[in-house]
Amino acid sequence: MSEGAWERVLSPIQGELLEMQKIVRQSLHSSKAPAAGEPGQLLTFASQHTLPSVLVLLCARLFGPPAAPVIALAAVVHFIYLAARSHQSVQEWPGTGDPRECYQYPVLVGDYLYSHFFNCLCRHGILSYLQPLARVICQISEGSILRLQNNKEISRAELLRKAALKEGALLLGESCRLAARLCGASEEEEEILYRFGLNYGMALVLNDLGFEVRAYVEKALALLDRLPLGEAREALKELVVLWYQAARPDLALQVV
Repeated sequence: MSEGAWERVLSPIQGELLEMQKIVRQSLHSSKAPAAGEPGQLLTFASQHTLPSVLVLLCARLFGPPAAPVIALAAVVHFIYLAARSHQSVQEWPGTGDPRECYQYPVLVGDYLYSHFFNCLCRHGILSYLQPLARVICQISEGSILRLQNNKEISRAELLRKAALKEGALLLGESCRLAARLCGASEEEEEILYRFGLNYGMALVLNDLGFEVRAYVEKALALLDRLPLGEAREALKELVVLWYQAARPDLALQVV
């Protein structure tokens, strides 16, 4: 996705996104934990790293301007996402060089970021969301274990699909649902956004693994059509379409 297209998607939530980044910066700079290295190394707000937070803010915007608890939730999701990515980057030590670079450092950084997720929930008064988010973190870990297993009872393709659901899609689904809940959405709207996040998340993860993901993208877009009209819904649709067009330029996707 081009920088200009990404900026268009972010236009409805630019202010809230900056507030989210401020929370993250303050949290990291206030910590002196030596295991984390330089906090500045963790302050990455590139588009691929802020996507879960962007979804939180856009989903909330469907129902009105995102309030402070929603912005805090976006920061919490950012910590969880980066922590999971850090743990998933762990490599087997080849027996030469510094083992810290292969697995010790990524594990410590991931644990450090997970601690900030919990601290952020407490500081911003949304501790009631600890249970669903902790459940997602358990699923992420289960997905990583599953992906590395040599399970001969199911095909490798099916194993990767199951791992993709746990490692990536569930976080996006739950993030979208909790954002809607914070804004007073109906249970039906919460469920629609949860399923939207699941389908979009599956598309993101499985595309990187070489799977055909058009069906997931079309399902995500169809779910968005059941939500309130407005700038936020159009931004969500544009986000999905532009990502797919960039990922699969050989396959046209018509969107009404």
